[in-house]
Amino acid sequence: MVFVRFTGDPAHQGASWRLRDRGRGRPPKCLEGTWGADFHRVLPAADEAVFTKRACFDAFLTAGFEEHLRARGVAHLVFAGLFADVCVDSTARTAFQKGFHVTVPADCTTSLHLPYEEVLAFMRVLYGARTPASDDPSVWDVPAAEPRRHDEEEEKEEKCAPQPARPRG
Repeated sequence: MVFVRFTGDPAHQGASWRLRDRGRGRPPKCLEGTWGADFHRVLPAADEAVFTKRACFDAFLTAGFEEHLRARGVAHLVFAGLFADVCVDSTARTAFQKGFHVTVPADCTTSLHLPYEEVLAFMRVLYGARTPASDDPSVWDVPAAEPRRHDEEEEKEEKCAPQPARPRG
């Protein structure tokens, strides 16, 4: 299991983040060393990896996160936490684009800004995410690999792929 936590300390925020919070009159949240940056109702075991997102939503922006997963042969990520329309979505989006299978148990997260069912439907459509209840045993199933295809659609994708630069002269 891998644990990821968020800290929002201004020292790690970019200028746009600080400007947004000032404009909203909002103090920073989840500051290092406060209860807002602690795990709630779960604690990693001594042998479980913990990554800290410092003022970023996407765990893949955290040093060593992807390398940790790849070194262990992880192909399927199951997400639990806050918030489905912010951090969970940001990390799930990158996971999908990097080739990981995505599962978001419907009863293990919630949304902050958008209607929750719409967020889950969006993930199902865009990332092929599965969204069963956490007590459904399929939550942990790694989706079967698809057979290699070679058809007109694949040829179109190949034609759209960037081509290597050719020397001029």
